[in-house]
This record gives sequence, C-alpha cells and structure tokens, in this order.
Amino acid sequence: MVRLLIPTRNRPVSLAGVLEFLARFYPGTDVFVADGSEPAYQGQYQDVMARSANGLNVIYRRYPHDMPFVTRVLSVLQELDDECIAMGADDDFPLMDKMNEGEAFLLAHPDYVTAIAANVYFALNVRNRLNVSLRMAETLDSEAPQDRALQYARTGFSTTYAATRRTHLVDRYQRFEKAFVPGFYDFSVGLHDCVKGKVKCLEGFGVFATRNHNHSYVRRDRSGWWLDLSGDISRLRGFLVDDLVSAGLDQIDAEQLATKAYAMRLAHRLAPHLEDNIRRAMNEFAPTDAQRGVFERFNEMFAADTATHAEFEDRLRHIVDRLQLSAASGDNADEPKKYASIQMEAPDNLSAATDEETE
Repeated sequence: MVRLLIPTRNRPVSLAGVLEFLARFYPGTDVFVADGSEPAYQGQYQDVMARSANGLNVIYRRYPHDMPFVTRVLSVLQELDDECIAMGADDDFPLMDKMNEGEAFLLAHPDYVTAIAANVYFALNVRNRLNVSLRMAETLDSEAPQDRALQYARTGFSTTYAATRRTHLVDRYQRFEKAFVPGFYDFSVGLHDCVKGKVKCLEGFGVFATRNHNHSYVRRDRSGWWLDLSGDISRLRGFLVDDLVSAGLDQIDAEQLATKAYAMRLAHRLAPHLEDNIRRAMNEFAPTDAQRGVFERFNEMFAADTATHAEFEDRLRHIVDRLQLSAASGDNADEPKKYASIQMEAPDNLSAATDEETE
C-alpha cells in the first residue's frame, strides 16, 4: 500500500476528520503526519492522535512551528525510502483504493512520474452554502516532453494530490520556494511533472477535497493582482525552459513553448469565459469515453436510488459532517483568512493557490 503524507498546521479538528475517514473506510493505511503547528495546538493534536488514528499505521512527527513548510516536507521525503508517496492534506479526503492503484501503475511503468484521478471539491461558504464541483484530469503519454507540456497547458489540472514517485516529489519541493506563485502553483507543478515524465489519469475519483470559510488559505489578497505578475511569470517561464532544455529541447523552441504555455494560463486567469469559448470552438473540450464515465458517476453520486450514490453515500455524509464541524471549530484561530505568499506561518494546503474562493 502507498504511504500517505499529510502535512498539517493549526488544524487539529480538520485532521481528525481525515484520519477518522481513513480509519473507517481504509483501515490499515500507512500515514505520516508532519505537524508544524504552533505550541498552543499541541494538546489538541495529542488528543486527535489518541482518538482518531485507531486502525491506521501512523507516524506522527512534530516539527518546530517556525520551520518553513517546504523544509518540513523535504525532511520527511528524504527520511522515507518508499518508491511512491501519496501527497495529502489535513482537509482533503483521499480515496486510498485509487491511490494504491496509482502506486501499482507507477511501479509497473517507470516512464510515468505520477498517477492521478479526477478530484471532487466541496466548498462551504459563510452563508453555509455548499458548492460541489468536479475537476477532471487526463493522461499525458506522448513520448515527447514538449508535446506533453503543450497538452497540459490547454487544461491545467492539478497534479498535487496523487500517487507520485518520491524522488520526483523531492525534485518538486526543492524548487518550491522560488517557483511558488499564488494562482499559478498547481499549473507550474503540472508542467514540471509532465516534462519530467508521463502522467497517468486513472478512472474514477482520487480525492474529495474540502474548503471552508473559516480556514486560512494562500490566495491573492487584492484585486489587480495581475499587474504585478511580470517578474513572477518570467521566473516560472524560466523554470519551464530549463526543464525542457534538460529534456533535450532546443533553447529557442523551449522558450517559445514556455511563452505559449504561460500565455494560456494568463488567458484563463484573466478571461476564463473567453478562453472557454475559444476552446469549445476548437473542439478541445470534447471528453473522452473515460471522462464521460466519470461525469456520469459524478452526477449519479448525488442522485438517490443509483448504485454510485449507494457506493459513496456514507463517505459523503462523513465529509459534509466533518466539513461543517471544521468550519465551526478553532482551526486556524486568530490567523488571517488569506496569505499572499508562502511564509513560515502560512497554512499547508496549497491547492487553494488556484483560488477556489469560498467567501
């Protein structure tokens, strides 16, 4: 079974919900909890580990609260010797059968670096309104890294929470602090992944991710954010150029492809509806048969009297109940709701860098 790595910071109630979910639906899961919380939360975390981790194989490790997130994650990855690791979060509920399937695929296919399934997002806002959305993924299996990068740039799905080779995760986080830009984190990670190796899309769902109005997230903190992006985009583009050149692409071709990739991302962030219309006109949104199947199962999940609803009903009830409990808890107490950059005190869940707002 693949090991699940969960970084956590100042969210004991949220973490408890994830561990209880794993103990109930995926007993025996190997979990490494890397806690970088402030001292005031230590007692709560001790209670969580005593109450919520029964039936799991858990390594719980506390780290100094002023240790940067990336240093903490790298220390764990460099300590472990697992071939593959499933990255998790203290407010995301992984479907470990799919994570284990991803690990098995990676072990059998050395030219792939990560295996991911579609993710379902549950966002609870301040009006106690719950929005649920589906985020698709796709297989990127061209032999040419530049073709994989261009294909990825057209969709830009998150590859963060998936079964991934541990050595690749080390590579990913070693460049993390220089490459992190809110709103572009998942995109840059995905480009890095698909240049370094192939990406496998597994059928079904991989993670039920949650966001709530009470948690702190890394997000841009003001309007007009894009006016200050030129330096950040230039730096990110440089990382992609370096990756492409190291993969064997000519320097000029690498620079042109990197420019095109980030132009696509900027178009999506600044005018998503316009870009969507262009893609539809180019038939780039035509789903595959596998993706149609995931859409159908997603719809059936919330429709009574369907086999898919019966399959997931207990898990969905647990997630929604724990999401509400977490939103009403003292998690992230006295912290700002938005961090504009990765600082030592910033929250650990970085998927919010894609700006899935819940207000």
